Amino acid sequence: MSSPLWSFLKSKSCVLMLSPLWSFLKSESCVLMSSPLWSFLKSESWVLMSSPLWTFLKSKSCVLMSAPLWSFLKSESCVLMSSPLWSFLKSKSCVVMSVPLWSFLKSESCVLMSSPLWSFLKSESCVLMSASL
Repeated sequence: MSSPLWSFLKSKSCVLMLSPLWSFLKSESCVLMSSPLWSFLKSESWVLMSSPLWTFLKSKSCVLMSAPLWSFLKSESCVLMSSPLWSFLKSKSCVVMSVPLWSFLKSESCVLMSSPLWSFLKSESCVLMSASL
């Protein structure tokens, strides 16, 4: 849990919990509500509370629901490109840029492997398993 990504997630600048996104995640329309990811998001260790990601998710150009994450990250409308997360994705320690997200998450270099998020990503209900970055 010492990667730039983890540092960003733990940072005070990450404040999703009280935002409209949080309201959406709690809403009936959110399919993640009963998954391990939901438990993780509700946990005290989750501190992602008001990043540029929320700005994107509120925008009309948000297409994450059906498009590969990588396509989004490469798009001009991606507001994460100047954030710590983007810096991590571009860093030499991150192998995400050239491999499928699932392959990266299964790799030994992924610091999320022991979290509830990892349990969710491995579950049959996770639609990210075949999506590529």
